[in-house]
Amino acid sequence: MGHFNLDDNVLDFIVDDNPLKQGLFTPITHIPVVSSEALYELKPDYVLILAWNFAKPIMNAHKKYNGNIGKFILPIMTHMKANIPLTK
Repeated sequence: MGHFNLDDNVLDFIVDDNPLKQGLFTPITHIPVVSSEALYELKPDYVLILAWNFAKPIMNAHKKYNGNIGKFILPIMTHMKANIPLTK
């Protein structure tokens, strides 16, 4: 998140379903970590899904949020190939 300057000026909170992380804050940026219930209590206009590999299950679990309350944002990740010569 630090690489993209995503701090508490950009993100109000982080959602994590792991109860061991809820009530804590992210390192360096100090963004609060809350349960997914916050989507329905705080009703943010947008939710940025950074866990791209879990995007489908997250969106399926929160169909009530998507469209009725707000929208999901899923960044498109691209892979960069490095041209590194192999040596023996």
